[in-house]
Amino acid sequence: MKDRHNQDENFVNAAIVSTEQTLIPNSRYYIEPVVMKSIDLQYVKNLIITKNRNKLGCYIANFLTPEIEKSEEIEENIQILEKLTEQGVFTRILLQELKEYGLIFYPKNSNNSILKESKHFFNVLSELAYKKHHEDVKLNFLGNYLKIGFVLIGITTKVFNLKGINTSPYKQRIFKYEEDGIKTVYLLAWGINTIAAKKLSEELELMPEKFQKISESSYKAKIGNNKKIEAICISYKILQNF
Repeated sequence: MKDRHNQDENFVNAAIVSTEQTLIPNSRYYIEPVVMKSIDLQYVKNLIITKNRNKLGCYIANFLTPEIEKSEEIEENIQILEKLTEQGVFTRILLQELKEYGLIFYPKNSNNSILKESKHFFNVLSELAYKKHHEDVKLNFLGNYLKIGFVLIGITTKVFNLKGINTSPYKQRIFKYEEDGIKTVYLLAWGINTIAAKKLSEELELMPEKFQKISESSYKAKIGNNKKIEAICISYKILQNF
């Protein structure tokens, strides 16, 4: 602790140890190891940016970069996790779902099937992370245990018309998810479309026998190469599938 270098390393080491001990502790054993390692690395970076940005250079130079240089897979994962962080879904969806995923099994033993499903889910989220405007990508994940659907409200002309806000296409998608056995639905919207997401959420709340709201979070997100804009993430349980 005598000089700045030691202070920086001590702070970073503390952040790493804390993350490895406290981040989704009961679920780590059930997540594919390289994915979990990548998540730890990105989470520590995000933590340092939030708590003490001055330590970021030390972390990148002495901890993050050496791990990336050792593994192309970790490098690719970190790029995906950076995107998910910018879009605001790293903690709101990825960590939340992996936390719940692990609790399905804890404290039982893990196996290859469990690890593969966590990796497959991560891959589906990566497709969403790199989705371009008007590009079609898979909007659900139907694994053996994780059954998740995404509703992206992103085409303004599809939502707003002279009669007001049209949520019907998105509601029909959710009803289809219900038929398919999806357990959790995430509503995601950016910019002016957050208004439509809130209206859709209000309509789902009128059906409490079918849908139960889990969370609602408003935040700033970076979509594509644009500046950060208002965003919202709302999650629901589909009750008949639990």
